[in-house]
Amino acid sequence: MQEITLKTADAELLGTFFKNLGAEALARFTPHSISPAALREVCTDPSDARLVAVDADGVPVAYAVLREIARPVPELLIAAAEPGCGYGTRMLELVKAYAREQNKTALRASVEPDNMRAHRLLGHHGFTQIGFTGGMNLLLLCDLRENPTPRGKLPEVSREYVLRTGNRCIFRSLCADDGERLDAFFRQLDKKGRAFFTPHDLTRPFLETLCRDTAADINADRFIVTDTDGRIAGYVFLSALQSPLPSMGIGTAEWARGEGLGREMLRFIQNRARAYGLHAMRLSTHLTNYTAQKLYKTSGFEVIGTTSFGELLMLCDLGRVD
Repeated sequence: MQEITLKTADAELLGTFFKNLGAEALARFTPHSISPAALREVCTDPSDARLVAVDADGVPVAYAVLREIARPVPELLIAAAEPGCGYGTRMLELVKAYAREQNKTALRASVEPDNMRAHRLLGHHGFTQIGFTGGMNLLLLCDLRENPTPRGKLPEVSREYVLRTGNRCIFRSLCADDGERLDAFFRQLDKKGRAFFTPHDLTRPFLETLCRDTAADINADRFIVTDTDGRIAGYVFLSALQSPLPSMGIGTAEWARGEGLGREMLRFIQNRARAYGLHAMRLSTHLTNYTAQKLYKTSGFEVIGTTSFGELLMLCDLGRVD
């Protein structure tokens, strides 16, 4: 295989590339039209990074798009003119290097379930499945970090919070002896509330172990809000902290709903994520949990697909929320 060079795409290069693209690859390419007018238009769109790889003769052999390049986790689209010649592999290496130069820590991509060539290529380069797109393509995530330094736990938190009713609560880090409280919190939820909370097991032994191990767990940061009687009004956490795209979860007691606590916990965990140096976070929520979805969407989250369990998968760009 000849060495290839990465260049910023222009309409002429893209026109030549698509003329040489094989019928199968052309049929699978759906992000935009390939008419001359459409190519001129997409090449002037500043929100995306469009890159072409050219061989020693200046012939374009691969094309990649990083959609919304200013976002912390851009979406990657890639196509190679000659499948099996190694251009796709080399192009992917170049694009990942380019994304790192733009200070990106992760990329996402989608691929049709029957596109085994693309699936193998992306899998070989560190893309793993995190869910499905709305069109039921596979949704993949790639960690761009090279030998990342483990994130240390931030100091524990304890501060007062006043509900809209005037009741005072304590917003604090989860402690080793909170297992009984956390168990009582989940037991008071109704059947729908328990069904909506899926990030982890809700059994008493699991919750006691989770609380006992919380201080030493560098992969999670967990918090509760308790009233003056010690009852838990809310529970919120970050998990997968060592990944490029950590997850969050949140739950509010039946008796504390309508007090603005959910939004306050969400704002807190977003600020906590920033304190860890994160630029984005994700969550999953039940398809019929419309109240939570409204809260998330008005707090900077957008739907990017569904999980393997059929829940909505949402992403938050922390740079776009207060």
